[in-house]
Amino acid sequence: MTLEVGDRREIIIVDNLTRTQLVQYAGASGDYNPLHSDEVFVTKVAGYPTVFAHGMLTMGATGKVLTDWFGADQLASYSARFIGQVWPGDTLTAVACSHATGWAPVGRSRCVHPQPARTGSFERAGYGAHRLTA
Repeated sequence: MTLEVGDRREIIIVDNLTRTQLVQYAGASGDYNPLHSDEVFVTKVAGYPTVFAHGMLTMGATGKVLTDWFGADQLASYSARFIGQVWPGDTLTAVACSHATGWAPVGRSRCVHPQPARTGSFERAGYGAHRLTA
């Protein structure tokens, strides 16, 4: 696949993230941290306004923009740094773009609020490492 500078892919990963989805992910992943499901613990003990999504849930979902664009067999590695919470009710959108500095797509996982949620990198098989910012 040949990419041109400015090529861009954007997908909505989750429209209106629900608490049910958080509990389903906890069951699938085995991550039962109460920050993601226990409203009383989160608000009274941890001091957050409400429960929030597992970082790995949003990271994994964000990778969909890359696998949809290049194919899962072309994604050799993918990493992220978590820089903000994703809350119930958020709509998550992933964006990847090619840039003039070479083939260096920048992916973006963001919520409807302007605060970015992820940064990281990925490697496309045969093309080397690329930056991923969110």
